[in-house]
Amino acid sequence: MKRAFISDFDGTLRLYGEQGAYVLQEDIDAIQAFQKAGNLFGICSGRPLAGLLAVLPKEMHPDFCIVSSGAAITEGIDEVHFLTRKPIEAETAEKLLTKTLALGKVYVQTDRDLCTFGMPGEAMPEDIQTILERLEDVRPFCVLGISIGMKDERSARVLCEEVNQEFAGKLKAFQNINYLDIVRADCSKGTGIEEARQHYALDHLYGIGDSYNDIPLLDASDTAFTFHRSPESVQAHADHVVDTVAEALRIAEKSCLD
Repeated sequence: MKRAFISDFDGTLRLYGEQGAYVLQEDIDAIQAFQKAGNLFGICSGRPLAGLLAVLPKEMHPDFCIVSSGAAITEGIDEVHFLTRKPIEAETAEKLLTKTLALGKVYVQTDRDLCTFGMPGEAMPEDIQTILERLEDVRPFCVLGISIGMKDERSARVLCEEVNQEFAGKLKAFQNINYLDIVRADCSKGTGIEEARQHYALDHLYGIGDSYNDIPLLDASDTAFTFHRSPESVQAHADHVVDTVAEALRIAEKSCLD
């Protein structure tokens, strides 16, 4: 039976504390053991490819990555190969940017570069950000997603609802605490998972995530995991509630032996 374990990145694998961002060594060890047993490991993130690769631990070698909230799937780390790409229509991207540029820090996710306007943003490493001066500068890029950092969770929720109403059928906004990840309407972490399932002919798929934007990931998984620290509305979509990714992988490995 062909199996894969797919994990969200920020807040799930990459944790945040007083000393900054970190990844638990026990999670890395458990992922390596799962892969060594002949299974696949994938990352499913709202981050663009550049933003994920910039902070991916060197000991971690995912078999595939679902990035930009399902708008693209890639293989490889050093030499990246795109399995799928679903860009936002240029006119729609410009209309969304016109609406949101003054509301928060905006990142434009492309298939290669991470673009922003004015000064580099703090949410991503500065050296991977391409600075744009004008709205029209976006046009040459293949825009896979647009992320917006808002001042708090409430303002992010309000804007999420506005975007989903105004751009219904064209765009879909997903809230991750005080951030929005906006992609084409036919994209989500869930659609990315289904496309990975078909591409790799997976018989069973385990998924784990921690926040609201991971609900499509959990719903698309055969066995879904989240954390005790996750919101109750997220826990409602999980089969198991755990403390770490390593704990989820131990449950997955046990089920592989049953």
